[in-house]
Amino acid sequence: MSQESATVSASKHAADYDLVQRALDGDDEAVAQFESEYRPTLERVLRARGVDRGQAEDLVADVIAECFGAGKKGAMEKRLLEKFEGRSSLSTWLIRTTWNRWLDLKRRDKFRGDLPEYDEDRERGTDRFDRVAAKEDEDFIE
Repeated sequence: MSQESATVSASKHAADYDLVQRALDGDDEAVAQFESEYRPTLERVLRARGVDRGQAEDLVADVIAECFGAGKKGAMEKRLLEKFEGRSSLSTWLIRTTWNRWLDLKRRDKFRGDLPEYDEDRERGTDRFDRVAAKEDEDFIE
């Protein structure tokens, strides 16, 4: 994005951009305003889309923490709010970001199925994946 278009975009959402900059600079009032204004909105949007309350609250807490650089694996290289460019309203950007995080979690969950466990696997010292991989090999050969 060119500097000119960034300036124009930022001016459309100047109040949002200013709030983000103040929050990133450590202004406690801006951080409190950010959280009180956007936490309920994000939770409400997730709930309206069918996410249960506990999961919505957890996800929003994670996203807000990431906004200020506190990721699940410790401090993040770049705070999430630093990516806000003012090309849309802050609420639109946060809703899209939060929903994308939800979709990512659901995609990961899709691939986390439990594999069946068999007594003979334990006796032979193989794991559940070995049985599935062997079955796939048999199917492939046939």
